[in-house]
Amino acid sequence: MKPTPQQWAKGMRSTTKRYCSKKCAAQARSNLVSRQCAGCASPIQVHPHRLSEHNYCSKSCYLKAHAIQPRTCAGCGATFLPPNPRQKHCRQACVPKHGAANPNFGKRHPNMFRHTADVRSRLSRDRTGSGNPAWKGGSRLAGSWQHQTYVSAWAAEHIGPNCEVCGKPGHSHHVVPGRYFQPRALMQFRQNVVVLCTLHHRQSVSAFGQAVRSGKPREIPFAERLPESILQALGQGDCLSEPMAGCDYSPLGNVGVQVAALRRGDDRAS
Repeated sequence: MKPTPQQWAKGMRSTTKRYCSKKCAAQARSNLVSRQCAGCASPIQVHPHRLSEHNYCSKSCYLKAHAIQPRTCAGCGATFLPPNPRQKHCRQACVPKHGAANPNFGKRHPNMFRHTADVRSRLSRDRTGSGNPAWKGGSRLAGSWQHQTYVSAWAAEHIGPNCEVCGKPGHSHHVVPGRYFQPRALMQFRQNVVVLCTLHHRQSVSAFGQAVRSGKPREIPFAERLPESILQALGQGDCLSEPMAGCDYSPLGNVGVQVAALRRGDDRAS
């Protein structure tokens, strides 16, 4: 087959047609190949040149074959439905931690290094803190970058890995966002942490903005959990720059130490 004069004028030197005429096309359609559906095993008719594409008789069979299958958690052994194909653990608490809690801690990785565990531990100590060539003096509050990671793990263990509204897999969420606190560590108190899925997290953020803009902090989602001092400050439009009465900072890691420093008026916590 050769390109048509119109195709040749456009610069095409090879035709894109499969058949030279309608007669050949009709003959090819009559020479279908029979095969079984990969989903329900029912017979289907497929063109010879599309054998690698048509494996299912319908879209429903395709969706059933590619649906998310139950998986066994690598941490606790429980069966769960992963929200994405790469998830191996049912909740945040089952994810291996760093250090001795990691199942690969102390194991040698072949073809990567030849040091013993003792030598690697010594090198790690020598490269920590001021011994690291990239050391820039450190932060004034040691460990402050670990707050959100600690809060996520704490919420998964004590509140649960599922959304408190619908029961689907969720993640930690702050009722009052960190932009209303200065420093941001003040937002890490127990009453301010909830577990929500992506949908209810989005709805909660939207409802919070509407309630604050209208000057009605008691209409904030989960406002009944917040101390009265927080609601009064939000109603007045104040930035929360000091520990408020009724906020429980004790369970959320070393943020309690910083809050205690703020209450003492320590300059390091400013």
